[in-house]
Amino acid sequence: MAKAPYPSPPVKQQQAPTAAATPEVTLINEQLAPRLNPALYEFQLEVSEVAQAINGAFVEFERSYAPILTQFERVSVEVARKFTALQASFECLRDSITQQFAGFAETLAPVVEEQRIQKRIMDLGFVPHAVLFNHLENVEKHSGVAIDDFSQALAGEIWPKVKGSLRLSMDESLADEKLFCTFDEMIRAHEAGLYQLTAPSAFFVIERAVRLVRQDAEKKAPTKDWFYRGLDDLPFYVLSPQWRRGWFGVWEILREHSFAYCRDDSSADETPFPQRHAAAHGFGTKIYNSVDSINNVLLAHMVITTASVFQAYIHDEQPKSS
Repeated sequence: MAKAPYPSPPVKQQQAPTAAATPEVTLINEQLAPRLNPALYEFQLEVSEVAQAINGAFVEFERSYAPILTQFERVSVEVARKFTALQASFECLRDSITQQFAGFAETLAPVVEEQRIQKRIMDLGFVPHAVLFNHLENVEKHSGVAIDDFSQALAGEIWPKVKGSLRLSMDESLADEKLFCTFDEMIRAHEAGLYQLTAPSAFFVIERAVRLVRQDAEKKAPTKDWFYRGLDDLPFYVLSPQWRRGWFGVWEILREHSFAYCRDDSSADETPFPQRHAAAHGFGTKIYNSVDSINNVLLAHMVITTASVFQAYIHDEQPKSS
């Protein structure tokens, strides 16, 4: 008869360890760190101490800065209030300046307009003689003539009006018959189309007019010196209001162009205005046209009228004999 197998021993159920039964374990590196690497451990302690010191210093700074911040905020409010008041005063000053400048601009406007017209006259190739100002203004505002056609119009329908303004009497010609006749013949030569004859006549008239009004001691000096120094004693107000416009521009052309020295044909042809040295010594290949001829007439007229005013002014300034 077979034997029954031995029964297996009962398996014991393993119980999970409880928290209370778990012992507290300290990592070995934390225990041994100070011994294994004392330098690193001391460095960590120093860093910790520095961090604590910085944090303490920052807390102390915040505590000390608090009243300063309060004071700064109060000062900022006061500054803003004063700045607002000053800004209001500045705005009043700015408005006052603007109003005064507006009045000044209105006074200056005619001068600015005159400079614009003078530049336009010179751009068209003419000397800025006062007689051209009104005619150019009329062309711009009222006439059907285009401004770029002014040169041709001046030689045509505008010229008779200009010529009427340029006519001089014997008294206005320094009571000199030769001066009077030569200038009158310049106008006639221009009207006849004899443009090559106006340049020599113009500089004869200019130099004779200057010679007639200069003092005896000055007559040996070059004529151009009178344009630089002889007119220094002539107040601007004594000029006729009719001829004041463009006066300085004409005199600048006389000094810078008309009485400048030229060496040859090329330097003479570069000059856009009548040139005394070229006319006297035969320099220049350019054929004079209507504009050149008119410029000769305008320059001669301006010098004669100014010399006449200068003569009267010097005569009035001389002491009266008893």
